[in-house]
Amino acid sequence: MAKEKILNIKGMDCADCAVRIEGAVSKLKGVRSARVYLGSSTLSVTPETDDLDMNAVAKEVRKLGYGVADEDGAGKITLYVAGMDCADEVEIIDRKLKSLRGIRRYQVNLVNQSLNLVYEPALISAQDIIKTIAETGMKARLERPKKRQNPGGRKDELSCSSPRGSSP
Repeated sequence: MAKEKILNIKGMDCADCAVRIEGAVSKLKGVRSARVYLGSSTLSVTPETDDLDMNAVAKEVRKLGYGVADEDGAGKITLYVAGMDCADEVEIIDRKLKSLRGIRRYQVNLVNQSLNLVYEPALISAQDIIKTIAETGMKARLERPKKRQNPGGRKDELSCSSPRGSSP
């Protein structure tokens, strides 16, 4: 029998999160069982064979909107930022993130209104990052946004407005 493998999960704070992760990971090819321990924020995976690709497991967890700590201890999260729809908002978030201690790197995806971050969990938490973004007037969350209804099949239009209500 293959040896159990452990991943540290970031951003998981309730039993529903744990059930969601267990269900998704259990369905992956090569996984015999998956068990989440909420108290320690860990995912225990028992593979069917020793060659299970744990990167695929980590990718599945990230796809659900949770972070996974790398072996070197870094946390990775994807945040969905409501209100980040133009370069002005990206610049505001950029300044805020650069002022935080513990952010290793980040990448903004303006089209999806998402922010991929790698951070030091010993220095800053995902919740601290979310609170910092909230200070800009935008709302960040770990879960994926619901798909918007688009009546008439028209393309969504993006508009740019300053979060503080001032004009350029």
